[in-house]
Amino acid sequence: MKITHVKVCNYRNLRNIDIGLAETVAIIGENNSGKSNFLKAITLPFLTDDNTHVSKKLSWSDINNETKKCYYNKIIENQIRIAPTQYMWFHRRFKTRPAGEAKFY
Repeated sequence: MKITHVKVCNYRNLRNIDIGLAETVAIIGENNSGKSNFLKAITLPFLTDDNTHVSKKLSWSDINNETKKCYYNKIIENQIRIAPTQYMWFHRRFKTRPAGEAKFY
């Protein structure tokens, strides 16, 4: 089997990678640029829980941070649509403080 094309979306620090591979591939980059994560993403489909100490199951820490932010924003936006008056109460409560009281932020 020969891998000729790799696409990785939202895995660790890799947001959206789409790469065609040649016969020989060299992975070069700065520290924390995603070289090891790219290799882990390639090997992930071939892992089984029986033959390795690395689990094939993904955890929340394997999801890209920018994707997590989008996920939480969608949840918040959905809750605001469901109960806009509660959001406005909360917003006024924590964004405007009576004179003389300490700020939260």
